[in-house]
Amino acid sequence: MEPVRVHQHLELDDVLAFGMSAIDLVLLGAGVLLAAWLYVRLGASVTVRLTVCLPAIGVGALLGPARIGAQSVREHLIGAAAYLGRPRIRVYRGEACD
Repeated sequence: MEPVRVHQHLELDDVLAFGMSAIDLVLLGAGVLLAAWLYVRLGASVTVRLTVCLPAIGVGALLGPARIGAQSVREHLIGAAAYLGRPRIRVYRGEACD
């Protein structure tokens, strides 16, 4: 059998657990830890605690393992922030662009 050459420029994500990479697990864990901290710190009823804590878990899940197509949601958000943060140049008719 002949050896197969693999290109060295390929970037493959390391899958650690449940199909998630390290950054996915860290972001999901951060959301869960924030929710647990909020749950313990709030001195309200269980329904109020869950109402406050579930969005933290949702944000952690959205930024971590959630994907749109082949890209993660956080990569889409980074691309949108880069697009919105770029400088704007208006060129009117007859003006030259530097």
